[in-house]
Amino acid sequence: MGAPMQIDFRVSAKCNFALNIEGVYEDGYHRLDMCNASVGIWDELTLRISDDPSGSTHPVILCRMDGRAQDERNSAYRAAELYCKKFALPGAEIIIRKGIPFCAGLGGSSADAAGVLRALNDRLRLASEEELSELALKCGADVPYMLYGGFARVRGKGELVERFSPKNHCAMVILRSGGVLTAQAYALFDRNPNSDLQMSLDDVVSAVKDGKWGALIRCAGNALRPGAEQLCEGVSRNLRLLREFGAVYADMSGSGSAVFGIFESLGRAEAVARACRGRADYVCACMTLDEGYQLVHSSD
Repeated sequence: MGAPMQIDFRVSAKCNFALNIEGVYEDGYHRLDMCNASVGIWDELTLRISDDPSGSTHPVILCRMDGRAQDERNSAYRAAELYCKKFALPGAEIIIRKGIPFCAGLGGSSADAAGVLRALNDRLRLASEEELSELALKCGADVPYMLYGGFARVRGKGELVERFSPKNHCAMVILRSGGVLTAQAYALFDRNPNSDLQMSLDDVVSAVKDGKWGALIRCAGNALRPGAEQLCEGVSRNLRLLREFGAVYADMSGSGSAVFGIFESLGRAEAVARACRGRADYVCACMTLDEGYQLVHSSD
């Protein structure tokens, strides 16, 4: 076995400007239509792997998150296992230092999985873009998008990703109180799919491209929010708080419980975040990003 390579990188959270559910596929996956952006909240990861093919169908994956051993229930573990099995690699060691809150709808688990796949393939170049996207989708609906992150419209099961560049970025305050399990939020939607939310993802994407953040009030929404509000009272409470502080637009990200408010400047967002401390479990002011993956260091 060759000397292990070490790759240090970080992956960002994502925020959904809008999330619509257009139906359910026969295999149970939901048919999604979303407008996403990466935001400046990070998990930091270290990946160690040998590039010597072993021929083994059972790679050894070691994964620790904030010092605690992980198994196949961890998305980064599954991503490494899938990649190593496909290309007969002996295994990998992953160390995760969390900065993205759990059960928040900010895509932390998906970001970790995407980051592992991206780091492996950027270095080893074994998978085509199509193969990498297929592996990503096996790890979760958000993972194909989060291979690169940035601004994108995401459709289908999550595999149809149309990236775009906006005229400008926006400042956000993100609040989280309590947590929402994704499966529970989708289950509530499935039981009551009818919603008063009126969304036009075409208009959402146009507004985001043009930096017309206030226009989102007329066209954006989140189909999972009514269910999440039943599961977690912090969703409604934190949305009211952001609106009271004058957010240009505010809604829930993903399946919750995190909510975001868009403000006219980072300075204003930071001031609102200071005022919100102690009123929510998690408070952060941040900016949107052009990409959700950053290589920190790579060595043989």
